[in-house]
Amino acid sequence: MKKVACVIISWLTASLLIGGCSRDAKEDAGEEVLVNLNISVALSDVAQSMARGVEEDAGAKGEHEKMQRLRVIVVRENDVVEKNDFIGPLSPTMVSDRVSGKFEVVSREWKRIYLFVNEDNEQIKVGQGDSNDALTLARFLDNIKVGEVFPTEEVTNLVVRVDVPSGQLVGALPMSECHQVYVPKTDSECKLFVTRAAVKFTFRIANSSAVEKKLTGLTIKDMADKEYYLPRNAKYESENIEGKEYLTIKSFDVPSFVREYDYNEDLEITLPAMKEGDTPILTELSPIYLLEGKREGKYSVGITVNGVYLEGELDNLPDKLPRNTHVVVYITLTDKELEFEVNVEPYREVELKPGFGL
Repeated sequence: MKKVACVIISWLTASLLIGGCSRDAKEDAGEEVLVNLNISVALSDVAQSMARGVEEDAGAKGEHEKMQRLRVIVVRENDVVEKNDFIGPLSPTMVSDRVSGKFEVVSREWKRIYLFVNEDNEQIKVGQGDSNDALTLARFLDNIKVGEVFPTEEVTNLVVRVDVPSGQLVGALPMSECHQVYVPKTDSECKLFVTRAAVKFTFRIANSSAVEKKLTGLTIKDMADKEYYLPRNAKYESENIEGKEYLTIKSFDVPSFVREYDYNEDLEITLPAMKEGDTPILTELSPIYLLEGKREGKYSVGITVNGVYLEGELDNLPDKLPRNTHVVVYITLTDKELEFEVNVEPYREVELKPGFGL
């Protein structure tokens, strides 16, 4: 059979046409005809901003940032589950390669295709509010049976939580998406994406003074302790940059029961003094994985150096901090002050370089 592309729409917003083929909305109804649907999934190109990028921050930096397990659930127009299966097993060496699986489905109708990645992460909770349900996400998804009605409300309300006051996401990062796809009356393929349900912070610190300094603490203030596992009412915009299509998250919803907390980390790092005529040594801290959020006011960070706590606002960091964002914070210690520069990037080769100082 001839293979064609499918029409794909973000299910939760139904506002972005990702790819397409023409169809007749009045196609004759008849007996159900099965066709092969090749579902291809890649890590998202969702970006906070768009410009020429730097390669050093592109792609995953560890296996926990990769797709280790990918579940696909296909739901028919009548809300009945058609498929609940895995693509894989995935190679642990994969970074952002696209992976594919073939599914036999009923043709000539719209499907909701749910993508659940790394469902074994225990920080994804089944249940609403602050309840602690003993059922793991993997068990919950296993119980979604083919031929039964899909539990839309329960899935929509899945949340990711971190323990406070100093918690962050651990293990394989949770990822997800839901797309609405039209399957024509012939074999077809659709290229879909998933987004990491995390905001990654990278700190790079340099000591430009003539005195050795001890870094003993790091604080990121006013972070969200919960987020929806699936993007909720996320609105995307598409832009072509040098022949590549990028998506930008313009808005999204957060749970009403979100609480803000300060992420704190104890450190024992020596920042060597800069010798005359040399450039300061750049020390990169281990990445920190927190949750998306939005707030009124500016985000700020603090460090403890030689027993003194120093704090500064991230003037250029937007109050809406969506998932799949990489925040790179540069801090330079001088004899008299701290100097900050922040890059807000996606996980791909895209960067923004606003700066600010204390």
